[in-house]
Amino acid sequence: MKKGFTLIELLVVVIIISTLASISAPQYFKLIERFRNSEVLFIMGEIKRAEERFYLKKGVYTNNFSDLDIEIKNEKTQKPCEGNAVCELKYYLIKIKLLDNGKSYFILAKRKEKPALHRRYSPGYIFYYDSKTDSFGCNDANCVRDFL
Repeated sequence: MKKGFTLIELLVVVIIISTLASISAPQYFKLIERFRNSEVLFIMGEIKRAEERFYLKKGVYTNNFSDLDIEIKNEKTQKPCEGNAVCELKYYLIKIKLLDNGKSYFILAKRKEKPALHRRYSPGYIFYYDSKTDSFGCNDANCVRDFL
């Protein structure tokens, strides 16, 4: 008598493994994207706190990274972000925009490229912080639901 697996038993195992993989793969990619987004949300929080300290000293907000008492490194040049130019992070481009003659500000962080293997998120989605409403947001409903 020979011992071994039948073709039906092997097919059942393959179907079970492929079903588990199809369920867990999207969750894995969402987890990786959450990790990438945590970098920019942390930096936006640091900019927010630095802006509030600057406001207490000067009475207005700034859009100049050099005026803030934090250092954010540009991924491309490995030097601190300076001036009011766009600062390039690993996965995002970030910029501070002044509103109402320096009485409020907006922080914008745009994704450099579409997340790999994630078709549900629009390419280049944008996180933002609005100092008027003291709220973080995203321009995509899936992005808000999954990451904020």
